[in-house]
Amino acid sequence: MPKLIEFCIQYKLTLDCYAKCYGARISSDECSEEVDEDACLLLENLKCNGYNTLDRFIGLDCNCTQAVIRDLAVFHAVPIAYKFKHPDIFESFSPILKKGINSVFSEEIIEQTCKRYQEFMFDKHQELLPRVKSGYRKILNYANPLGNTNVLFKTITHNDMWVNNIMTKFGGDHIKTKFVDYQILEYSSLADDLVFFFIVASKLRFYKNIVMTLLHFITKCLLIL
Repeated sequence: MPKLIEFCIQYKLTLDCYAKCYGARISSDECSEEVDEDACLLLENLKCNGYNTLDRFIGLDCNCTQAVIRDLAVFHAVPIAYKFKHPDIFESFSPILKKGINSVFSEEIIEQTCKRYQEFMFDKHQELLPRVKSGYRKILNYANPLGNTNVLFKTITHNDMWVNNIMTKFGGDHIKTKFVDYQILEYSSLADDLVFFFIVASKLRFYKNIVMTLLHFITKCLLIL
């Protein structure tokens, strides 16, 4: 993120969809190069600045959806621009960005989770265990990268754009948004975030008649950048 912020300052762009970071450490051991249990991130308290999460059971309305799309376009466009301006430096991010959702879901983690599920449920509903495993494996299959994605549309993706990871602030006619929880960032198609967001976070998934309007709005946001 610091590299992208420097890039935005240099080219007079605005990337403001994240909480400010005031300090960080990977360990209390100054000689350590590994992240351990003493790792710490000191971030801006967004609630104190008027940001809140909305009701995940309702989803985001049209105005909030457009605000998210607007800021998500910047979040996607800045890394694309950086990638073409500084390809060597961007390539150095690859080891981190290749993990993505695989850092959360793997065969080992699936087995551990199912084992805990089995212990917790005792003898009740054990017949559901195969379905639980199947569900996790579908997520794992989803995590496989799209090999034929046009490189122009590959960028840093959030991978978890649901209501609880989007904080909003209302001020008159303007809606500001902040995205949180960057644990499974990935180098992938920007469509991954958009499709996930429409299905999971926006209640507009029920209104097929405005899908084209939103797609035009997304294109406009990217072209402006």
